[in-house]
This record gives sequence, C-alpha cells and structure tokens, in this order.
Amino acid sequence: MKIKRLYINNYKSLVGFELIEPNPFSVFVGPNAAGKSNVFEALEFFRYWIKDASFAPDLFGSYWSILNKQLQQNSDIIELSIQI
Repeated sequence: MKIKRLYINNYKSLVGFELIEPNPFSVFVGPNAAGKSNVFEALEFFRYWIKDASFAPDLFGSYWSILNKQLQQNSDIIELSIQI
C-alpha cells in the first residue's frame, strides 16, 4: 500500500499540510518546532481514532490540546485525509 496524498489541517502546528506522492524514502527536515513530529503524531492519532474514537483524544492529553490555537474559524475541526 502506498500513500498518494496526505493532508492534515488544524492538528497542533499543522495548517494545510499536504504531502503528495512521497518517495519510498522520504526525509522530514526543518528547524525545531516546525511540526515534523506532528505529522507522525497526527497519523498515530488517526490510527487510535479508528480503533476507539472516544479513547483517542485522552492518549494525547485532550481533544482541545491537539487543536491549532492560531486558527479562528472552524477551530474545533481537525481534518486528516489519506489517499492510497
């Protein structure tokens, strides 16, 4: 299974993050606190959400702790889209 597109919005520091057709070997590079780890955390959150939606936010502190605090509109919606 290969990911064709990954889109994450309003998860911690990620706003409109999009990864299109990543290579089999991809590297995430950037300064500290740029959100590199948040990409993988969002995927982990999604995995737990699929198993038990009520339990997943508790593993990450709370639902409100994983939302992006910078957004004013629709600030209570986390969007994750994966095309395979």
